[in-house]
Amino acid sequence: MLDVSIVVYLDNILIYSNNPMEHRKHVCEVLHRLRANRLYCKGSKCKFHQDSMEYFGYILSPEGLHMCEDKVKAILDWPVPQKVKDIQSFLSFTNFYHCFIHEYSDIVIPLTHLTCKGTPWKFNDKCMATFNELKQVFTHTPILIHWAPNRQLVVETDASDYAIATILSIYLEDGKIHPIAFLSQSLHNAELNYDTYDKELLAIFEAFKY
Repeated sequence: MLDVSIVVYLDNILIYSNNPMEHRKHVCEVLHRLRANRLYCKGSKCKFHQDSMEYFGYILSPEGLHMCEDKVKAILDWPVPQKVKDIQSFLSFTNFYHCFIHEYSDIVIPLTHLTCKGTPWKFNDKCMATFNELKQVFTHTPILIHWAPNRQLVVETDASDYAIATILSIYLEDGKIHPIAFLSQSLHNAELNYDTYDKELLAIFEAFKY
């Protein structure tokens, strides 16, 4: 059942199904297996037959995956960083949701540069502009629809001097394409010296690894 109809992380169990009848069978099977192993669930912490729910900072629904409003608010309310640890905390939080942001790694370059060892602290106008830009892009994150194996996948890649980016999308019934994930990563060491076409090839390679 694992990764077929359930996802387990520590003591959190998420059961998913294609329809209500199938879901009842899956729930019963999970409860039977827990009982057989003398493992029990606290009723007050359980939610059954939900069309949508929050799971580890995401909202899962039939429409797709989107961010929780309180997480977006936390980003918007984030105070201006005063030291390196503040930048690290902010980037750690936003990076968790980078799959919603196109070219995330490219956007945050001025901020990540401040976290490099030996870099003097100088939160200048460019860093402030990046900080505010990143806040704003999180207010317009799209719903990432669920991947469908029977639909054509579209892979769009790009590369800059310092990062690579990919948009993974699928065709909908109306012929339009809609994103299922945004991927991006910074270039490091030898990758920074790649020719443009090699950087673009790396973006394609990383997209297919995903």
